[in-house]
Amino acid sequence: MARETAFAMIPHRDKRHFGGEDAFAIDKMGQYLLLVVADGIGGWKSKYGYSAGKFTHALVSEINNFFLSGIQDPETLVREAIQNVNIPGACTMIIVVINKFNNVAYTYQVGDADYLLLNGDGKIKSRGTPKYSAPKQPTYGALGLNAPYRIARKHMTLEIDIDKAVMSRLHIEKDDTLILGSDGLWDNLFIQEIVSTASFAPDLTAESIRDILIDKVTRRLYNDPPAEPGYNPWNKMSTPYSKERQAIDPDYPDSPKIDDTTFIVYQMS
Repeated sequence: MARETAFAMIPHRDKRHFGGEDAFAIDKMGQYLLLVVADGIGGWKSKYGYSAGKFTHALVSEINNFFLSGIQDPETLVREAIQNVNIPGACTMIIVVINKFNNVAYTYQVGDADYLLLNGDGKIKSRGTPKYSAPKQPTYGALGLNAPYRIARKHMTLEIDIDKAVMSRLHIEKDDTLILGSDGLWDNLFIQEIVSTASFAPDLTAESIRDILIDKVTRRLYNDPPAEPGYNPWNKMSTPYSKERQAIDPDYPDSPKIDDTTFIVYQMS
C-alpha cells in the first residue's frame, strides 16, 4: 500500500496550532482499500465558538473503525460512524472504497470535497460532482455564498443532518491515478494543472505526484510567483477561486483561497 498511496495535509496558516479542520484516512482490510478526505466546515468557530475540526477528525476515525470491522459500503460507513460521534460540527467528504480483487471502486461524495480519476495517459476518466445547498451569489462584494452539502451534528441539539450524497461506481485499471482532495486543492489549482502533474503517472510514483502537487499548491497559497519574464514578484496568481469570483465581481483580484488543503494520491499497480 505504501507504494500505491501518498497523502498531504497543509493546514490553514491560522489553524496550524491545532492541526487544521481537515481529516483523512487510508486503510486496508483484506481485498478492500479505504480512502477518505473530509473538510471541516469553516465559520463554526466564529459562529459558535468552536472549530468543526474535532467533529471531522472523530467522524473519519469512526469511519475507519467501522471499515476495519468489515463494512465496505461507503454510505453505511458514514451512517454508522456518525452515531458514535457526539460532538457538534459539520464537514464535506469524499470516500472511495476500492475492491482490489475486481478493481471496482465505489464513491460517496457530500459537498465540494472532490475526486479526479485519470488513466495512464493522463486523460480524465471520471470526476466528482460537488453539490451546494444554496447558489453562489454576491455577498459583501465578491465573497459569494458558499454552502456545500454537508454531514453534520447540529449545534446544541446534536441532531444528525446528512445532505444527499452523490455516489458512483468506478472501474480502476492499471496505471490509473486517483486524487481525492478537500476544496483547498480544487480552489487553488486548475484541473489542467493537476492533470498535467499526473500525465506522466506511469513514470511517477504516488509520492512524486504528491510532492509536485504540494509544491504547486503551497506556491499558490503563499503567493510565490514563478520566475518568468514579465511576471513581477508582487503579482498574484489566478486561481479557480478568484476566477469564480471575478465572474460575479470583475474587480475581484487574482488571489488564492487560504484554506486547509488535504489530498490523497492513489495509483493502481
